[in-house]
Amino acid sequence: MGAYDECIETVIQNEDGLEKVRAQYCNLHVQSGGDGFFLEELLPALEISHKRLKSFAGYLNDKRLTGIRLGVCFISECTERDLQSIVDISRLVNALHYFEHWHTLIVTFGYQAVDTFFFLSGFFIYFKLYKENGNRLFVGVMAIIRRFIRVTVPTFFMIMCMYLLPLVASGPNSKDYYSRFYKEIQDHWWDLLLLIRNWREDAFIATLPHLWYLSSDFQLFLVSLIVIQTFKTKKWLVTSTFAVLSLLFCAIAAWQIYGTIMTPFLVAVTPSFSTFINTLNRYYSRPFYHGVCFFSGCVTFLMTQKYGTRKISKVLQGACWCLGLSCGLYCLFMKHDWYRSDGRATEARRMLYAFTDRILWSICLSWFVFACASNRAGPVSRFLSWEGFLPLSRLSFGVYLIHSPFFLLSSHIARERIFYSHYTLVSACFSVIVWCYILAYMMFVACEGPISKLEMLIFARRKRGPPVRKISELASGHNEDGRAPPFTKDTYPVPADPAHMEKGCRL
Repeated sequence: MGAYDECIETVIQNEDGLEKVRAQYCNLHVQSGGDGFFLEELLPALEISHKRLKSFAGYLNDKRLTGIRLGVCFISECTERDLQSIVDISRLVNALHYFEHWHTLIVTFGYQAVDTFFFLSGFFIYFKLYKENGNRLFVGVMAIIRRFIRVTVPTFFMIMCMYLLPLVASGPNSKDYYSRFYKEIQDHWWDLLLLIRNWREDAFIATLPHLWYLSSDFQLFLVSLIVIQTFKTKKWLVTSTFAVLSLLFCAIAAWQIYGTIMTPFLVAVTPSFSTFINTLNRYYSRPFYHGVCFFSGCVTFLMTQKYGTRKISKVLQGACWCLGLSCGLYCLFMKHDWYRSDGRATEARRMLYAFTDRILWSICLSWFVFACASNRAGPVSRFLSWEGFLPLSRLSFGVYLIHSPFFLLSSHIARERIFYSHYTLVSACFSVIVWCYILAYMMFVACEGPISKLEMLIFARRKRGPPVRKISELASGHNEDGRAPPFTKDTYPVPADPAHMEKGCRL
């Protein structure tokens, strides 16, 4: 019927002023009004596309979603090319076909990667606090203030820039996106300021759906800070406390899904949209779900500090690698059944997965990080120490802030439908990555970099003594002269072992 710019938007309202029919983007949008007869007639046709498609009929009547697109072709004038054009419009049913294959689960591992961020956050928090020898209360308060500034200022700078988007980006559904964005900021700005956004639920997918991470991370940071500063000189008590908290948080997470429609982990394709949105808001975004990974990062630092220079036999190292990889692969591929089946699992199975999923992933991460920090990962450690990752790592926080709203806005302003296929998904992925790093660089120059320098000038205390490794050296594993520094008590607080130091251990 034509492209978006060739059409005129028309809205028909009933006597009560409610929208009844909308013609937009060269489509006719008719609301069913809850009439199930149309869907009953349509379901047999849907089953032709995929045998499980009937289980997803609830999406068609969900007012939070756009409904279903139908192509109309008159028999007297319809040709094979016309039918193929209708099929090639977007075909979201391909998502069901893709998840029939085990290798597609690698894409969904992005959900698990979030727990990797929590793990590394816990590891580096303890790394920073371990070097502080001042008053515990003062050090803790300063750490809270500095982290609050580092998180909130770039976030609100990004939000401020989004208010300028209507001047540069518009499209078929941009008005709706901007209206939802304004409403969301108006209702939740103080949640973002106090870093409690993850405790506020949304009936719809938010325009900034990723900011829950900042709140959960800050809350777990506060818990870890209290434990570390309270029992700082008693490492065994710190480890025991984190272990108990990890088990407690896993138990709470398992209890949260008992008797509910929520899944033990985020499943991208669920028969009900309510299942996905409830799992995201009431389970996945809460700190209990990710606590074990955060606390495991803290414990891994202690293990690295104590056993980093100890001699470990090749047999034991091989066993640890097998254990870590087995736990990681299990966490990835055990979710395959949840994507291929619509039936509800037993409560015992759901509770077991909810309790053990992050524990097993933490075991995988713990050994991997320990091996890299103690120079036992071989080529993996050398690859991750490549200096080319250093500038990308400095922009990673900005990329995280920008990537989600950029992707959503791109979908809302698209003037043509996007066919759902591997090619278009990969192309969109590279497009988002490149754009986000460009925008993150601008954001770093305009906000994040200056704020970081000002914060260091105000709060950093000058100390006398052995030089401390810079953050750049920590990330790259090299000194400013390009050499890998030795793993000594001056650069890292571990017992010195001359035989091991000769190998040039680095973090």
